[in-house]
Amino acid sequence: MESNASRRRFLTKLGGIVATPYLATWPTEIAAQYIVAWPKYNDLLVVDFLASPGPFNSNEPWDDLTPQMLDSVKASGITAVNLTVSSGSDVEGCFKAIAKWESLIERHSEVLLKVKSVRDLLVAKQENKLGVIYGFQNAAMIGTDLSRVEMFKSLGIGVVQLTYNNRNLVGDGCLEPGNGGLSKLGIELVEELDNQKVIVDLSHCGQRTTAEGIQTSKNPVTISHSGCKAIYDNPRSKFDRELKAMADKGGVLGIYLVPFLVKDGTPPNQ
Repeated sequence: MESNASRRRFLTKLGGIVATPYLATWPTEIAAQYIVAWPKYNDLLVVDFLASPGPFNSNEPWDDLTPQMLDSVKASGITAVNLTVSSGSDVEGCFKAIAKWESLIERHSEVLLKVKSVRDLLVAKQENKLGVIYGFQNAAMIGTDLSRVEMFKSLGIGVVQLTYNNRNLVGDGCLEPGNGGLSKLGIELVEELDNQKVIVDLSHCGQRTTAEGIQTSKNPVTISHSGCKAIYDNPRSKFDRELKAMADKGGVLGIYLVPFLVKDGTPPNQ
């Protein structure tokens, strides 16, 4: 494995890229020091695996995307985003979120495109639109009825995170001291997600749940938003052995940029 110094050099270079969206309010002369134009960027399929074209983690009510939001989407060059429509077990809230985004995608069809397949992803790229992939950040929405996986898949759910910090019927989250791993139901859920070609996300999962999720899935999995525990020992970050196991099966890691997870920030209960 790479040394900590090597990791830090890589993350320092990466930081200039992932921080770019936050530079919009900086003076131009400062922002110019960090924004680097990569000629091949526009040729790639770029997926932000936890994002929103609208307000993100906002408690303020909102009804529509603003012109500034739509302009940002167009300028980003991002092909698609994994958009969270549920992080708990509130079925009514989940369906309301899906209905809202269905309306927004239709209203702004010149900018947004719902993605349910790789073909849709390619169309989004060709038409310079932002593909929207619905995702869950908690498998609690599925409960014990695994037939719901097919139903949610038909509605556009393409990514399911198994746990959200705490324990659910599927397994232990990253804040559970017991580190219990996947339950029998959890193993069956991973198998059904594989069958329905829904991506297994292990971002907020505990160490054993992460390791067993990687081992159980026959398909590549993702850790859509996390970090490297060897760099910073946070409950939300992952050990090298899990990251390597994920990569060896063709999975990918999305590095998060979350200020409240640093030492002086808010405890990682989100």
